[in-house]
Amino acid sequence: MAEIPSFESHEVWVSVRRNRLILYWQALSAAALLSVSALPALGAVHYVSTVGGAVAPYTNWVDAATNIQDAINVSADGDTVMVSNGIYKVGSTTLSTNNIPCRIAITNSITVQSVNGPDYTLIEGKATYPGFIRCAYVGTNAQLIGFTLYNGWADLASVDYVK
Repeated sequence: MAEIPSFESHEVWVSVRRNRLILYWQALSAAALLSVSALPALGAVHYVSTVGGAVAPYTNWVDAATNIQDAINVSADGDTVMVSNGIYKVGSTTLSTNNIPCRIAITNSITVQSVNGPDYTLIEGKATYPGFIRCAYVGTNAQLIGFTLYNGWADLASVDYVK
């Protein structure tokens, strides 16, 4: 029967570098290195806070964007936008497909997530004329997690509002 190595004579540790998980294993004086590159890439994280410094690309809380769309605009597929507590009701972006203004429009494959959930993080649209604004547009392979959307506008004659 094969002997199971004890932890006293072996060391194992893990490192993540350039989206690659590296497992190091050292047994007595011989060392082995195993690199696993088939793991999915870890995207960047961008931050949003109502009191952020607004320094692109918003990679920490001090430099956080003050509106969600700015952080979305610098994000690439696989990235995450983390949003701190607050009511986000400034700014809008218009979709080229239907000219409907949205407070936020997530058109790439990213995740936009609140830090503390929908009780603390709200996106406010504008449901009155003039200047209707939809709360959010979430495209294919995009995710919007942990927000309350309120006072938004939807064109009920269009199927586009359910996206």
